This record gives sequence, structure tokens and C-alpha cells, in this order.
Amino acid sequence: MLIGKILIALSLVFAILCFVFVAIAIVQAFTKKAAKKYFLLSVLYLVACAASFFSSAKLSEQAYQNDCDAVRLRHLLYYGHLIEAYKNAVGKYPFEGEGQQACAFVCNNKQREYCADTNPYPHIQKSPAEFFSELEQGLGYRIDQCFDPQYVPSGRPLFYIYMIDGEQYFFAVHLAKKYPFSKKVAPKYYKCEISNMSDAAYQFYTVEELEKDAAFQKVAGKHVGGYFELREKQHIREYE
Repeated sequence: MLIGKILIALSLVFAILCFVFVAIAIVQAFTKKAAKKYFLLSVLYLVACAASFFSSAKLSEQAYQNDCDAVRLRHLLYYGHLIEAYKNAVGKYPFEGEGQQACAFVCNNKQREYCADTNPYPHIQKSPAEFFSELEQGLGYRIDQCFDPQYVPSGRPLFYIYMIDGEQYFFAVHLAKKYPFSKKVAPKYYKCEISNMSDAAYQFYTVEELEKDAAFQKVAGKHVGGYFELREKQHIREYE
């Protein structure tokens, strides 16, 4: 973040210098040689300004996505604990026994327009409200409703996915970076997934396995700013 601020400051300096040299070039227009010199300097600083803005924007986006990933992974663990608590209370996982695969997108109302159901297999699509209602009925108490921090996708889906297929459930979040515990889906798009049955080949993990993973702890335990807490509170009771 500090590097990004420095680059923004430099870009402003370059922009000011660019306009200064353009002004000087105009004033010195009567001397063709001087005008050419200052014009070339203004172009040089304009290019430097654009490069600084681009670099600062790229670094800012990377820093933002790093923070988003930390929040996403905390949410993954949060929902994993709720799902396992539901199983202990009810004796089965949410929507288990529906007769076919059941899925639910965990998204808020600002994200729903970007949640297209592309599952090619026969399945029952549950709404976010149905997902939360099912969990709360089984647990016997209200739960916080947590969502991806982004409102608009930038290279990857911005919803979480819960799926039950037979007796095995899956819950996935979508990440911007590669981690030892994530699997690549596309450039700048990775997935971390939990299940009640671990599979090293396909990188499914149980909640207990992820909790003990040092790399996971490091990322999920990262401190993020109050912006993320504010956004979380805005949707904590989205479907009530």
C-alpha cells in the first residue's frame, strides 16, 4: 500500500512538470529550438505520469485482492463450522436427501445479477435465502450472513458455492492468488474448497485440515481494514 501511495505522488509530480514544460514551450515558441526541447520534456513527463498511474493502480488492486482473499478464507472456515454444526444437530448436511445434487449460491442482492447457474448436471438450485433458512432451522439460532467483499466481478466469480451430492458436501470460495491450499481455475482465478471428505488429488479439505494448515492460517489471519468490516455489517442480515 505504501508503494502505491508513493507511485501516486510521483505521478502527480510528473503531471505538474508536464504542464509546466508545456507552458514553457508555448512561451518559448518564438525560439524553435527551445520550444522543441520543452515539448519533448513535457511528452517525457506525460509518459512517466501515465506509467506511474498504471503501476499504482495495479499495485492497489493487488493489495485490495490480497485483503479480499483473507476475508474470503475466513468466511470459508466460518461456513465450514456452521455446516458441521448443522450435521451434528440434524444428523445430515443441509439439503442432503433431496434426491439429486443440490446447490446454493451464497451472494447478496448486489451480487445476484452476476450469479449465472452454469452447472451442466441435473440439480436443484437453492436460493441464498433458502440456504440461510435451512442452516438456521437446523442450528436453532440466527447466523451472520457473510459474502464476498466485492460487488462486481474482476476476473472470477464473486459468490460462494455450497453443494451437496449424495452424502458429500462442498463449499467453495474464489480467490485472486495462488496459495498452497488453492487450485487454479484460470489466470488470476483460484478456488479453495472444503468438504466432509478430503481428497489430496482434487484439493478438497476438511475444516480441521485447513485450520491446522500454517499457510492457510497466515493468509486467513491477516488483519484487514475497517472497510471490510463495514461492508460485512451492511449485509449481515441480508435475507431476513
